[in-house]
Amino acid sequence: MIDWYGTWCGPCMRFASKYEELSNRPQYSDVVFSKADVDRVDCSSLDLPEINSVPTFFILKDGRVINAVLGADQARLEEAIKSASSK
Repeated sequence: MIDWYGTWCGPCMRFASKYEELSNRPQYSDVVFSKADVDRVDCSSLDLPEINSVPTFFILKDGRVINAVLGADQARLEEAIKSASSK
């Protein structure tokens, strides 16, 4: 999973601690949680979908995006993680 964020983005900064808390949950131990600053990493060079808003969370499996969650919505993000784990 990649959390695309901006250091200037209020919702991104407020959600950062929740994202870290999710990454430490035992039930998600098989998920790799990473972060990427949209001002420092060019996602177009990574063959990923365009990012139009932050935070955006990409869930990848076998090197391709299988789900995206836009916005700092913990419930939607957890549902997407669970859905990806069951595939």
